[in-house]
Amino acid sequence: MIVRYSPLDRFNEFEKLFDSLMGSDRVMNVWTPRVDVKETNSEITFHVELPGMKQEDIDVEFDGRTLVIRGKREFSEEDKKENYIRVERRYGSFERTFSIGSSIKRDEIKATYKDGILTLVLPKTNGDATHKIAIASGNN
Repeated sequence: MIVRYSPLDRFNEFEKLFDSLMGSDRVMNVWTPRVDVKETNSEITFHVELPGMKQEDIDVEFDGRTLVIRGKREFSEEDKKENYIRVERRYGSFERTFSIGSSIKRDEIKATYKDGILTLVLPKTNGDATHKIAIASGNN
């Protein structure tokens, strides 16, 4: 029988050692959801993976140039942590911030949450996002 070597074997050994030092009930308290961003001429769409989260635990803010998505996924108290052999899903608070370079119609932003995916649609304004400023001569 040939044993196949994987570069992850060393990492898994380190993780087991770290778990034993930190205790078996260690639960991650910071995590980052994955986000896909799509931009067209008329809108910017965000698809945020938030599996296992309740809609009321998600907060979205837009201040004109910055989109902030934050929330918190709690470890269920019904599930006894000491009964788990391994905890790989992340729990705790998260925050993602995106700088938006286009002018957005704030009153028309739409947010939906279905099957663990938060979808945000930010419609762009028709006008230019930038304004050209003429420079006057300093020789007056």
